[in-house]
Amino acid sequence: MLISYHWIKKFVRLNQSPQQIADKITLNLVEVESIEKKGEDTILEIENKGITNRPDCFSQLGLARETAAYFNLKLNDPLEKLINLTFPQVKRIPFTVEVSEPSLCYRYSSIVLTDVKVKPSP
Repeated sequence: MLISYHWIKKFVRLNQSPQQIADKITLNLVEVESIEKKGEDTILEIENKGITNRPDCFSQLGLARETAAYFNLKLNDPLEKLINLTFPQVKRIPFTVEVSEPSLCYRYSSIVLTDVKVKPSP
């Protein structure tokens, strides 16, 4: 897998060199097999087989998240905007949910679908 140092820097404000990033990834996650300068960018190459148990690291963002954690830096996560979405309240519907073990159910959500028509499957 090829990792763009330039792309990682879009997600994390780094002062560390590509070699320092490679050293941390090698020490904590998987061996960086090579570091190669390509035009204005530097490419780190890792073997995917080494992170099969970490599918969250199969992307530039996933590896940027790891890099931010290694250096205790803030991640500029483009998905963060989606986490804070709010939805309008709708009128109450005639059913209730009782959570008998609140320590086992921290949150409950539901959705109501209206105007559903059941038809034969093609």
